[in-house]
Amino acid sequence: MPYPNFRAGQIVTAALLNAGKPEYTMTSGDQANTTTTVADILGLGFWALANAHYLCELWIAYDAPTATDAKFQWWSANGAMERNILALETGTTTNVNSNMMAIRRGPGTAQAVGGPGGTANGYSVYHETSMLHTAGTDGWVTAQFAANASGTATVRDSSLLVYTRLA
Repeated sequence: MPYPNFRAGQIVTAALLNAGKPEYTMTSGDQANTTTTVADILGLGFWALANAHYLCELWIAYDAPTATDAKFQWWSANGAMERNILALETGTTTNVNSNMMAIRRGPGTAQAVGGPGGTANGYSVYHETSMLHTAGTDGWVTAQFAANASGTATVRDSSLLVYTRLA
């Protein structure tokens, strides 16, 4: 994005100066969820400004005990989101020579993914690139996860969210 153009007499705010500058957040430890109810991924969220557009890129290292036992989604108080997901296909039980899926979802629609099946050090990666368009109020936006059917889904340390305000 080119740096914002300012006009004579315009008030330049910090939000305008920060537009176009990537920011990031990371998880600071493993987080497990043994239920099918989604929970916020601690550290993978940000405060979105009203009437703004954001590009969000999510990299989640995760472990799930069975082939369809992790799911991910976004929660936003005031926005619409177009999500593009690349992840292990459901039914996948290994992170080596695995089938991948590319799918598009909305913000509150959970996407089930395959898992390494509890193998030693069998972590997998969930990747998502999304466009967030916020409405008329500021609000919190956060990635969420849960077990899909049973067992424990675990988001691993150093998972990453990079977000950039575009306009």
